[in-house]
Amino acid sequence: MASLGEAASFAGLISLAGQAVEAISNLYTFYERYKTVDVQVEQIGKELRSLQNSLQQIELLATDESAKTSQPTDAAATLSHHILECRDEIESWNRKLDSINICGAQGAKLFLRKIKVSANREYLVGIRERLRFQREQLDLSLNLLGV
Repeated sequence: MASLGEAASFAGLISLAGQAVEAISNLYTFYERYKTVDVQVEQIGKELRSLQNSLQQIELLATDESAKTSQPTDAAATLSHHILECRDEIESWNRKLDSINICGAQGAKLFLRKIKVSANREYLVGIRERLRFQREQLDLSLNLLGV
């Protein structure tokens, strides 16, 4: 009976050690995200500005193309729809990045904001995925127009 108790104690220690290793691994992963969150937010801001510049160029191109033809095509209508959708999302993302405001925060506010964004990694990943999607949609619409 004593050996059964010892085996159970040993199994409990192994389980506890496994949980400790998992917790340390999670903390390390979180710390690595925390260290790079400001760089990631800055990178998303650059990607957002780049998409905004591209969108402005595409709008000018689309305006020139529609001026050349008297009847709008389905491809032109699709591009127009994607431009409006992209513009709305860009405005939304700008508001979200402004609300994060990592660059403007200092001390405890900066620390807490970085923790919040680090804990919600999917937030930044989601914005990046939508940026990529909008770019692809605009590229596809431009290809359909033959531009």
